[in-house]
Amino acid sequence: MRRSMSSLWWRDSNQTASGNPGAVQSEGRNWIGQGPHVTFSHQELSTLMCNPDAMCLVSKLRMAHAARAEPFAVSPKAMETHGSIPGWGRRRYQHARDALLKHGFLICVHEGGRRPGDAYLYELAARR
Repeated sequence: MRRSMSSLWWRDSNQTASGNPGAVQSEGRNWIGQGPHVTFSHQELSTLMCNPDAMCLVSKLRMAHAARAEPFAVSPKAMETHGSIPGWGRRRYQHARDALLKHGFLICVHEGGRRPGDAYLYELAARR
């Protein structure tokens, strides 16, 4: 009796914590060991569909910064120099960043520019 109760608890807690593990695997949602992934909610996709550059930039930012707590810079000049997104120039980064700010995907937490090295800092907004 004791053994069956613990196995029921394990099965129920696993299904509660992660849905149905078998379904996660069969539906292709098990990404363990497959590298970084970026997902979008239906609302996010609807918002970004008209601006694929903003979608591309927020994908890069989520892969690089979603697991970090500290704010980060989005410097179009540095990103162009580094080649963060191949083929993009400074203005393309600026327009994509501005669209992410406008639509609430990025939040400016520090307005820089007061002296050399004082960068604007951003955080990713909570997922919708």
